[in-house]
Amino acid sequence: MALPQLPDSQKCLQKAIFIIFKGKIINLDGHFIGYFGKSKIGKDKHPTRNISMKGIRAFFSQDQETGNPIFARVAYPRKGLTPEIVTIPMLENIKDILPEMEKVVFDKWFSVGSLLEYLDKKIKLKYVTLIKLYENRIEEMKSIPKDEFKPLVGTDRLIGFKETNLRNFSGNMKLIVVRFFEDGIEKYYGYLTNDYESSEEQILNEKSWRWRIENFFKNCNFLGIDALPSIEFPALVKANGDRIVVTFFGNYKDSHKEAVQKLMKKFDETGMNVPISWMGDRRIEVRFK
Repeated sequence: MALPQLPDSQKCLQKAIFIIFKGKIINLDGHFIGYFGKSKIGKDKHPTRNISMKGIRAFFSQDQETGNPIFARVAYPRKGLTPEIVTIPMLENIKDILPEMEKVVFDKWFSVGSLLEYLDKKIKLKYVTLIKLYENRIEEMKSIPKDEFKPLVGTDRLIGFKETNLRNFSGNMKLIVVRFFEDGIEKYYGYLTNDYESSEEQILNEKSWRWRIENFFKNCNFLGIDALPSIEFPALVKANGDRIVVTFFGNYKDSHKEAVQKLMKKFDETGMNVPISWMGDRRIEVRFK
């Protein structure tokens, strides 16, 4: 019996996705976008200034190998904004886009048992995350016998591992520990993972590539990703045939228009502006009035 053939449009979409994304390992991280205008907006803790200020939190996913962004969402500051509430819907959407996704790499904000339990048991996804350095965790890492550490190739650090557990996570997971000295003081880093197939060195290498998403944030600064514009301007979003047309009406600055047009031109030239399945197989088109 012959297998059904995909429509040409779906074949093109699959080919474009394969070119844009490798789709095996993704980085996922949050980014605080401050607001300095007069409009009322909720407050959240700034990650580096250690103060509470007005703004929103944007969460981005990125294909680790190519560095291309995949999916993003914005969350307004509010009580109950937890890692699992933010991350699970994102990963389910990403799984629809990249069905061959195998692993997600993220920072310590995401190292909560309820989220990791869902990834491990529900969607069968591998994860790697930096552990929060509470005192009891440091003592746990110190409990690993010194002779079980081995040199971490290419560094002056040592690496070891042990089984551990986490509240709201059923069963055990792997705690990879990096031991080193800084100014004569013994220090530790810890990484949680459910990947028992890859070597500890490979997992740490994948974790190191998480910084590629930080570079993405810096490269997108021209889009205002570090600060919301204090002047709002209206936009109309409307489906029009095979397009989702976003039309901005007045009050925008020339720099806003130039930045968006530059980005859309890059998408068109690189073939990244492909039909989006969850938007009815439509492309994005941006207009300015």
